[in-house]
Amino acid sequence: MNFSLILLTYKPSFENIKRTLDSFLSQDFNDFEIIISDDGSDVFPINEVNSYFEEHHFTNYQLILNKNNQGTVKNCLSGLSAAKSNYVKLIGAGDLLYNKNSLNLMYNHLNNTGSEIAFGLMKSFYVDENDEYVFVKELFAPRFLIPYTSENYKEIRTQILFCRDYISGASMFGQKEVFIDYLNQLKDKVIYVEDLLQVLVVLNNKPLVFLNEPLVYYEVNSGISTSGEQAANNRMQKDIDAFWQYVKSVTNDRKVIRYINNYEILKRINSRLIRNVFRLFFMPIVFWKKKKARCLLECKENGFLES
Repeated sequence: MNFSLILLTYKPSFENIKRTLDSFLSQDFNDFEIIISDDGSDVFPINEVNSYFEEHHFTNYQLILNKNNQGTVKNCLSGLSAAKSNYVKLIGAGDLLYNKNSLNLMYNHLNNTGSEIAFGLMKSFYVDENDEYVFVKELFAPRFLIPYTSENYKEIRTQILFCRDYISGASMFGQKEVFIDYLNQLKDKVIYVEDLLQVLVVLNNKPLVFLNEPLVYYEVNSGISTSGEQAANNRMQKDIDAFWQYVKSVTNDRKVIRYINNYEILKRINSRLIRNVFRLFFMPIVFWKKKKARCLLECKENGFLES
């Protein structure tokens, strides 16, 4: 078994599951399994899913239907624990592998470089009222890719630890045991924001490797991170705050601790002017970091953005 594709679901529609599965089964890559890990949905379309695989003559799949809702981190671990391959891709229901070569690109990259955790480019889409795909634009998470293309690991560490310019979990892939190790460290600290494992990676001075290829179509205007619902945003922020408190308790890096404390102060400042003054004097890295417009220009100049 060369690759495990792990589809994460919670109260999914069969249409969303089917959309993602269609992108799996279109791959020009033969030796993979599909694991669907559901986070305690009241109703899961098990008959439709089984019929789908039967119709497509695909037997190398597992359904993990957790009885209780535990959150994204533990649901990821449920899927990972069942995976037979060393290489894995976690993906949410409704999102798509970019094209039929995506899995080949991921596998070859991991196999040739020995990367533990890597990520690629993403584009976004939504489904309109006529059930048609509308492909929108590139998504950059992280916003600043140049440190990754130049393999400037010191700058990558700065961007993640101090500027909090995160890599999207939707674009990550890598070695199963590495994901399990970091998610086990997270599971009792955060519930939903599994991609914060990247912070632990750089704290351990491990590389996060960039593959300069579009790998995923990410569905926008849905899901916990792009729905725009205030309750969802609050849950994520609570997770993030709890996580950084955990980081503060386990690191000896005084600069990291200082920036965590300064972010806590910053959240309590309502005035934009005072916030900027505070950043300038106490968080200069954050104050002087590049703006989005400059980031997009750099992306275009370096071939990440289509003209």
